[in-house]
Amino acid sequence: MIKEEKKEELQEGKIKINLQKIKKEVSTSEKEGNLFKTILLIRRVSRMVKGGRRMGFSAFAVVGDKKGKVGFATGKSKDAKEATKKALRKAENRMFDIKIWNETIPHSVSAKFKGANVVLRPAQKGTGIIAGGGVRTVADMAGIINIKGKSLGSSNKISVVNATIKALQKLRTKEEIKEMLKS
Repeated sequence: MIKEEKKEELQEGKIKINLQKIKKEVSTSEKEGNLFKTILLIRRVSRMVKGGRRMGFSAFAVVGDKKGKVGFATGKSKDAKEATKKALRKAENRMFDIKIWNETIPHSVSAKFKGANVVLRPAQKGTGIIAGGGVRTVADMAGIINIKGKSLGSSNKISVVNATIKALQKLRTKEEIKEMLKS
């Protein structure tokens, strides 16, 4: 009984060390070709099966070209490296365009995803990215240089990123708004 507990502790210690190595290998903002990639979150998850716990990993990635294109995705696997690769590959395939005007967003916008509320406001030149967590990462990957953002409600990174993306998809340029008003 005691030997089994020690084995489990040793295995958990190895997993923690392996996670730290993987986080070092995939740096916070890695450039590959024209894309910048960021792993926001790596989680160790488990499920109960007949023989005990079965361990796995979940990774959350944001990818952007810093020119108005951004994408995000989650990847799951039994191995942490494979989970990060899956997340990055999915995020690259799910990229979309964002409306940027004078290095900021055209107008104020807000969005909600599950428990996370996000409010984004345009900022003057030289302001920089005044936002935290997932909002900052998405804005940086999209190439928005000047923006003010506030995350309200849940602090779950996945929900905050989803709310931020939802808000950015609501953006319209002046020309698009004029066309909508004409018709």
